Amino acid sequence: MGYKKMAITLSLLSDTTINWQLNAGIDLVEVEVISGKPGNEKRQFGANTINMQSIQMVPSMLGTPDVIKTLQLFAGVKTGNEGTAGIQVRGGSHDQNLILLDGIPVYNTNHIFGYLSAFQTKALKDVKFFKRSIPARYGGRLSSIVDISMKEGNLKKSSGNFSVSPVSGSLMIEGPIKTDTASFLLASRRTWLDLPIRAYKTLAGDDERFGYSFYDLNGKINWIINSQNRIYISHYNGRDAHFTYLKNDNNNKSSRFSFNWENYTSLLRWNCILPNNLFVNTSVYHSLYRFGQISEYTGQQSFKEIVHTSLEEFAIKGDFDLNLKNNRAKFGYQISHFTFKPELVYVKANENMFNKNSSAIAQNLTISTYVENNWEPNHKVNFNYGIRSHHYQAGSTNYWFIEPRASFNFNATSSSTIHAAIQQTTQPLHLLTNTALNMPSDLWVPVTGNIRPAKAWQFNLGADMVFQNKDYNMSLDLYYKPVKDIIQYKQGISLIKSNYTNWYDLVDVGNGLNYGVEMTVEKTGHKLTGWVNYTLAWAWLKFDNINNNQYFPFKYDRRHDINILINYYLTNVTNKKCYFSLTFKYASGNAVTLPIEVSEGITAPGTVQPGRNSYYPYTNPEYYPHPNNYRMPAFHHLDISYSTMRQTAKGNEFTWKFSVYNLYNRLNPYYFVAQNDKMFKISMLPIIPSVVFNYRW
Repeated sequence: MGYKKMAITLSLLSDTTINWQLNAGIDLVEVEVISGKPGNEKRQFGANTINMQSIQMVPSMLGTPDVIKTLQLFAGVKTGNEGTAGIQVRGGSHDQNLILLDGIPVYNTNHIFGYLSAFQTKALKDVKFFKRSIPARYGGRLSSIVDISMKEGNLKKSSGNFSVSPVSGSLMIEGPIKTDTASFLLASRRTWLDLPIRAYKTLAGDDERFGYSFYDLNGKINWIINSQNRIYISHYNGRDAHFTYLKNDNNNKSSRFSFNWENYTSLLRWNCILPNNLFVNTSVYHSLYRFGQISEYTGQQSFKEIVHTSLEEFAIKGDFDLNLKNNRAKFGYQISHFTFKPELVYVKANENMFNKNSSAIAQNLTISTYVENNWEPNHKVNFNYGIRSHHYQAGSTNYWFIEPRASFNFNATSSSTIHAAIQQTTQPLHLLTNTALNMPSDLWVPVTGNIRPAKAWQFNLGADMVFQNKDYNMSLDLYYKPVKDIIQYKQGISLIKSNYTNWYDLVDVGNGLNYGVEMTVEKTGHKLTGWVNYTLAWAWLKFDNINNNQYFPFKYDRRHDINILINYYLTNVTNKKCYFSLTFKYASGNAVTLPIEVSEGITAPGTVQPGRNSYYPYTNPEYYPHPNNYRMPAFHHLDISYSTMRQTAKGNEFTWKFSVYNLYNRLNPYYFVAQNDKMFKISMLPIIPSVVFNYRW
């Protein structure tokens, strides 16, 4: 589209590569292309391909388009707490999703404590999401794959995009370094809310100062060496930072608390086309996630505590793609070296600095290989099958796993497909958390001689049906997924410990069981598009030392989930587009642990008497039948947005997007607090209107 027609006659006597360039021009008076669901979903062996342009339509909190929150509208995908950008897929926790940016794992994908994901939509090309079946070329997580690709830069001309939302501003520029040979892309985003707060505190001479900020930087270079070779270089850096500073000039005392977390990813990839239909991608990448926290007090005596956690990965991988008659084979390898620093604590008292637990550092090696084939013997039958092998080295301990993967599609009629899939997956790292939020202080920890890799089987059976005359299609999936060797903190353990005990002494190892049904009805067409989906699901956990080794609910064991999305084009002509979008979410309440009986406290041995300052003056025995014994009230909210786009004579576009989050001001409970023998719910997100301006040239 956007180019004139060209007719070429070819005489092929051998393998031949031919490049040609279309001339710009439009032969049609008007062209109208409207995708269906966000994403213009393509189902091939469980893959959903999401188009970035359609994500702009979806209502979102504070108006900022968000890839991860769009995934929350799919069947089988659950949110964490209200408004957060984490995803729990088919009973798995959020660390069981492998999130890739240009093929590089990103180990923390959140800003603002999870309310916004780290991905700039304007800098992205597409997203592939796998949950129904995961091909053998992917590995390392139990539940799903989110494969995000950045744009490669415009080889023809320079272009850009500028956007302002209530929380941040962003700028994206792309263009040729050398026309038709090399291109670049640069994208940046930064919150601006901290700037007026800092200015006010400074001008007012306030002794207390605080601030919060985040930013994202994306860059990519695309170099076409020749018709057979291409080089890609990409980089991403994102950071959040918060500080609170209090100074008392009268007694020369001050206190400071701060924390920050950040991601770095870097990639060098070589794409090569060899004879005999063989394509090769060789990549070298680096991924780093780290979190730091500082508590400092200065006065007559000074005290400073530094908590540092990080996960760093260096990897080399090769992927080979071979096209044969009725077959498309893929095979490859990956070697990854991990360095875990899950809980380094440094303490400085006056001038003396010492490290509390340097033994927490661990280094692991992972070697993976895979073979995969897509076989289509005829137009009715399609198979994708493969095997992936893993070798995990944790110190002197070695683990070997073989993961079979297979999926099957049968086109029963021209409008209906039956599909089935079976897969095994393993995960060589764990995320320790005891909060409802995807907090930056969650700890990535390695497998050890006693902590084994987690593993899961998944069995999937389903059907798709397309009603061509009415622009409707429908899908149904049933899944069953047992999980082994997952870990969690023992009851009553906090993330950052005052006694500096090693993390592996504070965890329990157990199993999980997840099963459910997913149903989706989608409306495609021109003016009106959207879908309704429903998920009926169960998610259970079982640990030897908890609940007498009996199953109890996972905290996101929500029985019912309903998602509704409606997009309606009010105007859709060449230089003006107006559309309305609506989303509605309903979910059963999360499972939380609340005591059903609390005994009167007694003075604990070694503590002070009542009335004096003490962190633990009493013990108050609490009784509950099992963890996650209480269901919070149902969660639901309605979001709407209206967008209008106008195009200038030069082809530039101005877009205004007006959104309202939680239109009817439903105060969904975020957590509960106990007071005077009563429980009170705390809500966080009322109705939130927003306006976003976007300019594209």
